Amino acid sequence: DDIEEAITPAHLIIGRRLLNLPDGVVREENFDGESGKEAVQRRATYVAKKIQHFWQRWKREYLVDIREFHRPKKGNTSTSPVQVGDIVSIRDESQLQRGLWSMGKVERLVTGRDGNVRGARVLRVKNGKRNIIDRPLQKLYPLEIRCANTEEDKVKPARGDEGKIETFERTTPKRAAAVIANDRIGQYFEDE
Repeated sequence: DDIEEAITPAHLIIGRRLLNLPDGVVREENFDGESGKEAVQRRATYVAKKIQHFWQRWKREYLVDIREFHRPKKGNTSTSPVQVGDIVSIRDESQLQRGLWSMGKVERLVTGRDGNVRGARVLRVKNGKRNIIDRPLQKLYPLEIRCANTEEDKVKPARGDEGKIETFERTTPKRAAAVIANDRIGQYFEDE
């Protein structure tokens, strides 16, 4: 039991992986002599500990792995780890805990005179107010979340690029399961 399994969204929703099979041993909770209030307090304490454990693992493992994954490879300066529409964690020098860094959406990439992407304009919400900040790529850590393409996601000219307007059309292919499900739903309604 010392080996921890990878964190998945199911851990947040139901507290365990969905693909795990039951142990085979059904445990019945023994509530002898325990009032409903005590059981609820015990369960609340258990859930609070699980949430704290998840948060610690999030800071210790996931954010570090994301940073390492997006670190530029030696000699490869042609691709930017950050794209327009990415949701990023914004490094804050005053905040040592990575889990408390703010998050934002990349609105525009900023290129240098040499044509390489040097930074980004990031939209973030702080204290209920939307503001756009400029940050270098070294302080942006993309999460595994991308916003859907909209008209707002089109790139506007950045500093030094007034003559050119570029647009990014990123399309992610649908998962095979989604395609099959859409086909079945369509067939179901055609049959009726």
